[in-house]
Amino acid sequence: MNITECISFLRFTTIHPQFDLYLITNGIRNRPQDKGGIEYFDIPDGSVSLGFRIRSTYESESLLPIKSDGEFVFSELVVYQKNKDDLPYKLNFNDHLQFLREKLGKE
Repeated sequence: MNITECISFLRFTTIHPQFDLYLITNGIRNRPQDKGGIEYFDIPDGSVSLGFRIRSTYESESLLPIKSDGEFVFSELVVYQKNKDDLPYKLNFNDHLQFLREKLGKE
């Protein structure tokens, strides 16, 4: 899974046509059910997990707008060390906290 491409879908809902196709292409065929909280789905190799929140929960917890119609919003991305794709912002799993801050421009 291309992590940078995946990040571009944050805040889209599962019914958005291009995002739905992206999920299917990457082996995620199941969609969230109305369980409350956040629901995670892993790609088949287990190297990435995508988290979805119910729209009303997302709207009450986030200042960022949702990008499409639909009930379940892609709100979290977890990338595990076994993922072989490049991380965005030249991040590396071996980076120390100070290097991460420098790369992300945070104090």
